[in-house]
Amino acid sequence: MKKIVVPYDFSEIARQALAYAGFLAKVIKAELVVAHVLEQGHRQFVRTNARHDARLEQEYLAYVREAVTRHIQKSLSALELEARLATPP
Repeated sequence: MKKIVVPYDFSEIARQALAYAGFLAKVIKAELVVAHVLEQGHRQFVRTNARHDARLEQEYLAYVREAVTRHIQKSLSALELEARLATPP
């Protein structure tokens, strides 16, 4: 196994799954991929409330990415694993 993918939604169950997957990835030297998907409703809310302002939408999405990365890094720090942000293709 070279890659472990963990879905993440900020719930307690997801946090526990991330901790276990991080431990397992460290033991077997696998890459850990954490997937956080922003629901379509969030983007629609931003578009509607920002009056289709692309700059505000991009700022919101950047804020979400940073928050997710910080939260995941905090969860993985006890395992001495580092989180990095990647944008899907």
